[in-house]
Amino acid sequence: MGAGVYFLPNSLRTAIVVLHQLPLTLDTMWLRLMGRRSIQAQAVSELLALSMSESFRQVSLQHLAQLQLTMKTRTKKLSKDERELMDNFQPAYEAWERETIQRGFVQGIERDIERDIERGREEERRQMLSRTVPVLLRAGLSID
Repeated sequence: MGAGVYFLPNSLRTAIVVLHQLPLTLDTMWLRLMGRRSIQAQAVSELLALSMSESFRQVSLQHLAQLQLTMKTRTKKLSKDERELMDNFQPAYEAWERETIQRGFVQGIERDIERDIERGREEERRQMLSRTVPVLLRAGLSID
C-alpha cells in the first residue's frame, strides 16, 4: 500500500493509517478531512480548490455543511476539538452556502426566461388569431 498506511501481520487483519503521511490526493482527502489541525485545514483547502463542477466537491461540501449546521444547533457547549473542527470547516460551509445561493439564483433566472418565452409564444398565438379570425369570418367561414 502507499505511504501512510502500515499493515500489521495478516493474521491481525489490521492496518494503521498515519494521516500526515498520506499522499495529497483525491483518494485520501476524506481521510485527511477526518484529521486535525493543519492536516484537516489543508484537506479543506484542497477541496475548495477543486472545480465547482467536480461532483466529489459538491457532495463533500454538502456533507461538511450539514455537519457544520448540526454542530451549530447543539445545545451543549462545544469542546475545544469541536470548535477547532468548526473553524476548519467554516470555509467549506461558506463555499457551500455561496454556491447554493448562486445555483438558486441561476435556476430562478432560467425559470423566469422559460416563463417569458412561453408568454411570448402565447401572445404570438393570440395576435395570429386576432388577425386570422376576421379574415375567416369575411370569407364566410365559421370560427370552428
